[in-house]
Amino acid sequence: MSSTKVSIIIAAYNVQNTLPRAIESSLSQTHDNTEIIVVDDCSTDNTLSVANAYASKDKRVHVLQTNVNSGPGAARNQGINSASGQWLTMLDADDWIAPDRIATLLYVAQAHSVDMVIDSYWLADEKTGQCYAARFSQLCSAYTQFNMDAEYFIRHGMGATKPLLNASVVRDHGLMFSENIRFGEDMLLYSQLLLAGMTCRFINKPTYFRTEARTSLSRYDRVTFLSELLHVLTLIAEQISTSKHGDTGLSNAIAYRQKITEDALVSAQWKVWLLRHKQKAKPSFLSLPKLIRHLWHRNVRYSINPL
Repeated sequence: MSSTKVSIIIAAYNVQNTLPRAIESSLSQTHDNTEIIVVDDCSTDNTLSVANAYASKDKRVHVLQTNVNSGPGAARNQGINSASGQWLTMLDADDWIAPDRIATLLYVAQAHSVDMVIDSYWLADEKTGQCYAARFSQLCSAYTQFNMDAEYFIRHGMGATKPLLNASVVRDHGLMFSENIRFGEDMLLYSQLLLAGMTCRFINKPTYFRTEARTSLSRYDRVTFLSELLHVLTLIAEQISTSKHGDTGLSNAIAYRQKITEDALVSAQWKVWLLRHKQKAKPSFLSLPKLIRHLWHRNVRYSINPL
């Protein structure tokens, strides 16, 4: 398996403090044939210098830079285009991975002849690194595996996962991250790949540590993120309505995810108003049932298992 090369792509923007942990976790993989591609998206801090320092010490680290600040989709696409690995995976610059992550996912991919492997993941404190919950670990028993299709992926909102992807199959489909979408571009791409026929397997073994840092794109402006995610779900719905995938199961899965996202958006709007009520218009009281529904069912809807 060591003859199989895996490219770990890190899109980086103003992450000088967290990037070292992401890179070091990538360099510490038990699978010994990896390359780490850091794509600096025109950071205004010392992110580029930090990345270059690692590249100067370890030939597995390669550093690229976008021409202008273009968002995570464009940075990841640049990394994909330059990757030499037979397999690809994304790593957010404020997250990190367990030493056996690549070996684990690659073993599953090759043992079951699938194009994509998804794992459950830990939610961890951005400063201490301590895990406080897991996502998708409730879907099945620990270490259990099963094949997954687009309907299951969308219904459970698994866009925040970081799958291991067969690079040649991705390129054969001609699909990349949307560079016009800054929020939910991963949900869109992975759904499109599954709809295009990529085979996928899930393993309930958390090997990815997600911080959901307050400065991350998905947390910094939650209202914008959720609004964009609703747009992404609409795009997926339009795609299946004009293709052979326009079946009831997929449509219901998208409708279910839209409902969950709409409730979360209402919650985010109320939170913004409570924190900045002098600057923002008060949400309608008619939205209170959605707020209550979100707060009551959040852990189940988002497959969160608190520790």
